[in-house]
Amino acid sequence: RDLVVCLACRDPLKGGLARTRILAQMPWAQVEVFRLDLSSFASIRQFVDAFEAQHGAVDILVNNAATVPIRRQFTHEGFEMQFGVNYLGHFMLTHLMLPMLQRSVELRGEARIVHVTSLTHVLGRIDDRSFRGESAYKAGAAYAQSKLANLLFHHALSRRLPMGVSSLAMHPGSVASQIWREVPKWLYA
Repeated sequence: RDLVVCLACRDPLKGGLARTRILAQMPWAQVEVFRLDLSSFASIRQFVDAFEAQHGAVDILVNNAATVPIRRQFTHEGFEMQFGVNYLGHFMLTHLMLPMLQRSVELRGEARIVHVTSLTHVLGRIDDRSFRGESAYKAGAAYAQSKLANLLFHHALSRRLPMGVSSLAMHPGSVASQIWREVPKWLYA
């Protein structure tokens, strides 16, 4: 069977550049770019509809997106941005993709969900007053809370998934990414 890697990106231009870099290394690869903004429930639904129309099934869903704004920001639905993108967006996406994961089980015998979390979850505390910005905003605490929520979601989900669909959580270690682009340059270094 053909392996197709689908990059679900908030910025299709950056997604296209990533696709070009992948194809430069592996010209035989099949790489598609879809638009997905996890800060918008409408965007999540649009992505799922487009993906399902094109593929119908998914073997592996990797929940990898994250944001760390230094100042409080909100999603389109009014949730604190880190909680909304890093947790709620993945939660909704996963649940909407479950039928396609189950189709993959029927076709190929298994499917996986991978949650990219962080060891900072140990610093996390669930503060329900922060979900809509009702408590003071601290970027580090909001990030730790979102990563703890990811891990709790993984644990709850893994107990409820149908046979053949597995949920995994992983800490990637230090990664050269732009996630911390808003922190002061000296701290980013």
